[in-house]
Amino acid sequence: MDKTERPWKSTVAHKWLRFLCSNKKAKILDFGCGKRKTMPQVLRDQGYKNTVGYDIMFERHQTKGDDYYETFEKINQDQLWNYIVVSNVLNIQPTEEHIYSTLETINSIVKPKTTVIINYPLSPRRLPEITNALFRDMIEDVFLANPKHKVLCTFGSHGIVALIKGK
Repeated sequence: MDKTERPWKSTVAHKWLRFLCSNKKAKILDFGCGKRKTMPQVLRDQGYKNTVGYDIMFERHQTKGDDYYETFEKINQDQLWNYIVVSNVLNIQPTEEHIYSTLETINSIVKPKTTVIINYPLSPRRLPEITNALFRDMIEDVFLANPKHKVLCTFGSHGIVALIKGK
């Protein structure tokens, strides 16, 4: 079953979002939301009204008037996102270079007061050689290049969750 077809009710990253964010007016970007934009819709249904999704794979197929599905140019236009959620995105990248490139793209839109929540689940993993420890190192390589960013990684039975705070 394709990632975009799974009937997610929530993911580890989205559970963290609900734990960290009580402000229903917060601007939330679901980076890599998939074709069906399931999690942005679930979050809107839970009262988070300023939630949009972005997925580079489907950017060319955006329908006119689709307010919940942004182009990268639009999400990067001096936007201040309170939260950026990256759930089950990096684990399906085909190469280590793709993971780094995606992390750098995410880092490019982090502004002061933005919190990024990234999960890297144990399964599925397209690149099993990218262990939790190596992934944590990749997160730190990219996000700690900016000395104002704070990074916290947690390990668990789910894999790894990284929290990045822009300063």
